[in-house]
Amino acid sequence: ATNVCATSVWAWSVAVKGRGLRVLGAQGFPTEKVYVSITGMSCASCVALIERKMQRHYGVYDILVGLLSGQAEVEYYPDQLSPMQVVELVKATGFGASLSSRDSNSVLWLSYDDTILDPSATPRGTPRGKGTGGSKQEQMAALVEGVEGVVAVHVDGPNRLLAVTMDTETAGPRTIIRRIEDTGVKVTLASKPGLQSGTARAQQEQRKWRNVLLISLLFSIPIMALMVVDRDTAGLNTWLLGVRGLSRVHFIEFLLDTGAFVFVGRTFVVSGVMAIKHGSPNMETLITLGTGAAYIFSIASVAHAVAMRASTLPVVFFDTGPMLFTFVSIGRYFEYKAKGKTSEALSKLMALQPTEAVLVTLGSQGQIEHELQINTALVHRGDVLRVQPGAKVPVDGVVVEGSTHIDESLITGESMPVAKGLGDAVIGGTINQNGSVMIRATHVGADASLAQIVRLMEEAQLSKAPIQRLADRIAMYFVPAICLVSAITVVVWVAVLYTGTYTFPDHNHNHSEVQLAFQFGIAVLVIACTVGHMRTLVSDVAVAVRMIWKEFGSNGAWRVPTAQGLRWQLRRCSCVLRGGQVRVRWVWRRRRR
Repeated sequence: ATNVCATSVWAWSVAVKGRGLRVLGAQGFPTEKVYVSITGMSCASCVALIERKMQRHYGVYDILVGLLSGQAEVEYYPDQLSPMQVVELVKATGFGASLSSRDSNSVLWLSYDDTILDPSATPRGTPRGKGTGGSKQEQMAALVEGVEGVVAVHVDGPNRLLAVTMDTETAGPRTIIRRIEDTGVKVTLASKPGLQSGTARAQQEQRKWRNVLLISLLFSIPIMALMVVDRDTAGLNTWLLGVRGLSRVHFIEFLLDTGAFVFVGRTFVVSGVMAIKHGSPNMETLITLGTGAAYIFSIASVAHAVAMRASTLPVVFFDTGPMLFTFVSIGRYFEYKAKGKTSEALSKLMALQPTEAVLVTLGSQGQIEHELQINTALVHRGDVLRVQPGAKVPVDGVVVEGSTHIDESLITGESMPVAKGLGDAVIGGTINQNGSVMIRATHVGADASLAQIVRLMEEAQLSKAPIQRLADRIAMYFVPAICLVSAITVVVWVAVLYTGTYTFPDHNHNHSEVQLAFQFGIAVLVIACTVGHMRTLVSDVAVAVRMIWKEFGSNGAWRVPTAQGLRWQLRRCSCVLRGGQVRVRWVWRRRRR
């Protein structure tokens, strides 16, 4: 009866989620968050497609997709879905997806050797009822989950990576690694995938679109030259091989347009066709329809002129494809350039975190027995670390021996070194100036100040302002609406021209009414395709986000619209030395209406 009742509640939730209701979450059903890296998104329509299809699933409570970051924050019901199933749901929408770690707990990334695992056997140390048979990936997950101190584990089978979420209150990373190796599995510390790979991916896409742009210019520049040259003087308007209706200029434009489709347009065609296959046409679909319709119409127009042995040149749109591909490639190149810079800003912040720490082992009398250089990711809470002059403080902690001055400008903005003595707190990533000190680690992993700053910036990058949410909803219906308007244009003009309701004074009688109507319909598609060039607005958004981070901190995009209601703005904060005391002086400026 309990299962039947639960099934009814879940089925009812599917019916009401389409209306924007989150009944289960409101009633207190537990949810968890998982972060997914997504590849292949090109415009707001892609974002709307993923969000719409994911929200239809009964196990997904909410989802937020960031186009610039290439990340998705998915809130789901753990009783219905696992993180890897969430990734598979994203892949089912037609995009590449992989699990990304951005947890409030400490996550330890390990590479493992699965050669000792046998899919037909139960690994040693596996809890009863888990890991019997199944794939090596399932066995590895069941084995590691049985280790004391492990909260959760995600297995990336193809890359042989383990994302181990651990409870730092009960066990540290060195203890976790030792306990895992006691089960017979050899593991080594691995770097966290995500931000660095995102930066590299953006740079790779930037190089790709730079090459696409250069190739498209090889076809669009000659097309532009044919537009400005005097065709009569150059003899381009004469018939090719004496065939009436086929001019030299149209034959050259046909070759250039065909080359542009083969070497440049296939990128848009593949993406556009895949979008139609998944039931959500995007900007690539519109570009494919516009340039494809112009190309086919031009060939048909020339063929009709040759068949009719026309005495005048037919109307063609061979120049549409190369020019439009070039415009969109320019916008796409700058878009990925902005994405690379945005990811680079986070990478530079993460680079402040030192990779090595000197672990000090103390004897019973407090004397130093030996020192060992370890990776910062292996530092436990409560470890005693030595920080030499000129070195970075590895983690957050308190000074237990010695005194020094520490440069905290990269974290707090304070330009003068701060004196630190016994019992004073230090921040990981700051630079020790002149004294050798020993500190006791108090916050490690995701609890460290620098890690929290990075997490806040990543969350701010995922957040959306209300106007951006509205734009995503509009983009979802933009392409179908344009296709419908284009079709209506063709039908209306065919009716108008055939009934004689309106006639053009300079109408070329070598062209039929259907040809003329299709010209207007194609014009609607092509003009709408130029919206693809508005991708450069994404670059402006990225630059604006970076400026907001520098000025106001990572408070999320939802705070940006509230700034329009401010009557006063804080312009500068300076410190003035008066009477031997430091006083703060605030400089305000009234905002102009």
